[in-house]
Amino acid sequence: MRKLSRGRLTVGGLGTVAVLGVGASLALGGTANKTQDLRAGLDGNKPRNVIFFLGDGMGTQEITAARYYQGVANRLNVDSLPFTGFDTTYSVKADGVKPDYDPDSAATGTQWATGKKTIDERDSQGPSASLTTPGDNTGYKTILEYAQEAGKKVGNVTTADFTDATPAVLSAHISNRNCGGPDNMTATVVAATPKCLQESKEVGGLGSIAEQQVDHRMDVALGGGYSRFAQTITGGADKGKTVINAAQDKGINVVTDAAGLAAADASKPVYGFFGKDGANKPNMSLEWKGTQAKVGDGAATETCQENQRPANEPSLAEMTTKSLALLDNPKGFFLQVEGASIDKQDHSANACQQIGETVAFDRAVGVAIEYQKTHPDTLIVVSADHGHSSQIVSEDSTGTGNPTGYSNNLTTKDGQVLRMTYGTAGFQADKAPADAPPSQQHTGTVVPVWASGPQAANVLGTNDHTDLFDLLRGNKDAQATPGPVTTTVTNTVTTPARTVTTPAVVTPRVGAAVLRTITAKALKSSGIAVSIAQVGVKSLVVTLKRGTRTVTRKTLGASATATTLKDPKAKKGTYKVTVAGGGKTKSYTITVS
Repeated sequence: MRKLSRGRLTVGGLGTVAVLGVGASLALGGTANKTQDLRAGLDGNKPRNVIFFLGDGMGTQEITAARYYQGVANRLNVDSLPFTGFDTTYSVKADGVKPDYDPDSAATGTQWATGKKTIDERDSQGPSASLTTPGDNTGYKTILEYAQEAGKKVGNVTTADFTDATPAVLSAHISNRNCGGPDNMTATVVAATPKCLQESKEVGGLGSIAEQQVDHRMDVALGGGYSRFAQTITGGADKGKTVINAAQDKGINVVTDAAGLAAADASKPVYGFFGKDGANKPNMSLEWKGTQAKVGDGAATETCQENQRPANEPSLAEMTTKSLALLDNPKGFFLQVEGASIDKQDHSANACQQIGETVAFDRAVGVAIEYQKTHPDTLIVVSADHGHSSQIVSEDSTGTGNPTGYSNNLTTKDGQVLRMTYGTAGFQADKAPADAPPSQQHTGTVVPVWASGPQAANVLGTNDHTDLFDLLRGNKDAQATPGPVTTTVTNTVTTPARTVTTPAVVTPRVGAAVLRTITAKALKSSGIAVSIAQVGVKSLVVTLKRGTRTVTRKTLGASATATTLKDPKAKKGTYKVTVAGGGKTKSYTITVS
């Protein structure tokens, strides 16, 4: 979002898998050593599919608040992703050089979308002296545009107005993020300056964000913002049409409720605009309800009211599930999923509603994790675009006094009070209603990054948000899976005096992740994917058998991490996948239906 305020699912067809232990949790106690398991989880291959989750404003305090509210013994889905790092997110000033340490979502989104920095309020376009002067689009090509050129399917999902900053950075190039629809191109921004006149279709420009998003003809585009797309186009080939009419003329299936989304298929692109009649428009409706924070002791202690979203609006998890079904194809896809109102409720200083959006976002991450189990060539990356205001502070202010900001007091599922305080408020005139907290500002902290799947280890350490670009684009060099680490032991022999170095013995290990159920049709056509893990093995033999009959047999080198086994004459029954190497064998029973 900008610095200023603006007014357990199941996935069809997914089975269970057997995995050589590459797990992760917050607990590191006990004597177990994860070194070998993490090594087995390294995959240097290029991903076929990439799913990027963006929790808007979801800094470490926001994700921790959601984790604690659910109960400290519980873990979020994101906690299971094995590789974690941190990113800096600073934007730049008008000169394109000096850093702006506290960025907005347009500038940070441009970083992962294009690999480049820009000024605040700008979507995937270079910096310039002011928002009224367009920058240069050259060099700001987006991940989505690269994916479309490569023949991959693309999806873009949000709970915000679909022309909001995060979905827009993938699918538009514009000087001012406020230019959502045709009507907004000639309106004024907060500072009462002209908007995007030089970029309208009337003068040969790319048009408003909504127009550009339709022109991109994404395979899946889901979110709020119906009113932007109901505006009338004022120039170009579609002059006189609403943006929705222009989309339909381009063969796009436009839906406006959960039933319409459920009925949609992949025969044509699907654009969904939800929440057009809801209280939270132009954004989608909120998941939970609570009281805004108050000064002093804070708002009265409360338990958050869950399940507030209207039934005619899909949840973020449901939109993710449907998107994966629509995008799944042999060439692969890129999908971005944003939980937008984490940020918006942080601005509003409403802890219940902020946490509810974070929990809903995490459920969507869980959908992708289940998908990855049967599609091991899928990379999942989860991050935030900037930090935000909320802080977890002590509910006991005895001897210290109350926090100076606005506070909420929540009863968690552990039965304990969780106090959340907001203290980065700026513009006092922004109060609405009069006794409500003013809009909270972002913070300039590093943000967490979690990942799982091919090349996920690239998020480790402290990086910059621009570094995500090549990873999400699938542009990192492929690498063989690292071999075993050899430990040397030095033995000193006194007669004659010499040093002998001998390698430590490495015990060979093999294993695989393989789907435990598959249809005969799928085994014939696409085959069954086998993701391989090994330590200390020079070569591997992977075999598919039906009874005593060997259907197919492949010999692979030590660097192999995956293969596919087919049976052109597949029938219902029981099969066995065997992985052998270094004198070790692992077998997995497969049921074909």
